Amino acid sequence: MAYGKPPWSLGEANRWLDKVGAKNLRLAARTALPAAAGLSGDVARMPKDKLGLWLVAAPRSDLAGKLWDAHAPIHRASDPAPITQWLALAPDAPMILDAVYAHQDEEYLDAVALGRLSRKTKHEP
Repeated sequence: MAYGKPPWSLGEANRWLDKVGAKNLRLAARTALPAAAGLSGDVARMPKDKLGLWLVAAPRSDLAGKLWDAHAPIHRASDPAPITQWLALAPDAPMILDAVYAHQDEEYLDAVALGRLSRKTKHEP
């Protein structure tokens, strides 16, 4: 899933996977995009085995509240709770940091933040 092109949501991606019907096809979902869109009921019921991996980054919005960056470091997220909610949908799926970093220190801070978020997801329903 990527900004500005279909599928427009995890729910729609789930329906696409059902249409294809290939058991080995999985979704690589970005945490920044669904976190900006909000958690919907059809996504919350999505089978965990359909999520192949998480591309973990935070969203950034412009002054008007429009998403302009889906690759922000998660340690700078103003509210990491939406990212935690999404990761809780499939807490055992592999997670890859998908942010743009100015230097290795930022990457380290994101690795630490991801460790904290993934510990939280293990305790949520």
